Amino acid sequence: MITEKRNENNQIAWPWLILGISLMTLLTWFNGQPEAVGLVHEPWDKVAHSLIFVSLTLSFGLSVGVKRRYPVLFLMLAFAAFDEMRQLFLPGRSASIGDFTVDVMAIMTTLWLILPWLQDKWERRR
Repeated sequence: MITEKRNENNQIAWPWLILGISLMTLLTWFNGQPEAVGLVHEPWDKVAHSLIFVSLTLSFGLSVGVKRRYPVLFLMLAFAAFDEMRQLFLPGRSASIGDFTVDVMAIMTTLWLILPWLQDKWERRR
């Protein structure tokens, strides 16, 4: 019984990983489109950043679990930095430390509050 639980926790939940990769790919593609320029205005752009990075972080976090949140943290921080730096080279876009800060807050909140709460809730159902 204990072995089953240990094996279950060490496996990757592939559907969540595929969802995370798909969302990341879609976001990267969409951000490069001319239609993305000025689509969401202040202060709603911060809400959009929060929702996007909570969704991405949750997808990757659920794929590996709370115990492996540090690789997810590094992946998401790298992606947030990439996303902002990339905007320096896109017409009509600009990088923003404010957007990056919101991304980091969403990532941290998801990994240390939302993900543990969800996993605890699901484990209690079993």
